[in-house]
Amino acid sequence: LKGAPGWPSTPCSGPLRRPCTHLSALTLAHSRGGRTGCLCTSAGNRSSSGARAEGNMSQAAANEVLSKKPKRRVEWVQKRLELATPGLNRDVLYEVLTRKEGRAFAQEVSANDAVRVYGAIQFAMDLFTVRQQKQLQAQSYYLRQMHDKEQARTEETARVAKAKRQEASAAKAQGSSPPATGASGSSADKAELASARRRAEARAAFVAPS
Repeated sequence: LKGAPGWPSTPCSGPLRRPCTHLSALTLAHSRGGRTGCLCTSAGNRSSSGARAEGNMSQAAANEVLSKKPKRRVEWVQKRLELATPGLNRDVLYEVLTRKEGRAFAQEVSANDAVRVYGAIQFAMDLFTVRQQKQLQAQSYYLRQMHDKEQARTEETARVAKAKRQEASAAKAQGSSPPATGASGSSADKAELASARRRAEARAAFVAPS
């Protein structure tokens, strides 16, 4: 076959980015009325057009989701995170989550909802490709920033509340036991009263008529 007309002397590397052995070159030449060509070229064109079509579908579906109200967006994402599988649904979900670094999805979404969504993303991280995971875990990703900020605020609030409880507990423990100075003062008062009583009795006996 390599000696046949139209057979290339060396393998090519077409749009599919893999060497082509041209085993179908002669068949393709007959089907095209004598025009020779490589099947990898036509296959690559079909693959590129299919990828563009899927990309356009993902963009359109993401636009529809992002036009929803904040609560509806959150519900849609949480449901898809539970059901996401490799393919178009995953790519639409990724587009919704990362449009404008996540700011498109996060617009008017409450801090609590953002924390809940990003927690669900972390739980379902294996559903995304390696490249997508890198973007979803990046410091610049807006939903992660909202999540980390809210987590830090919650931890600080809990720390302050714990410190206040410890202070209140210590103050209560101090108030329940009588102070040492108070106890000694009480004994001194009793001794002074007894001494004053004896002096008053002595004076009364001194001035009493005989």
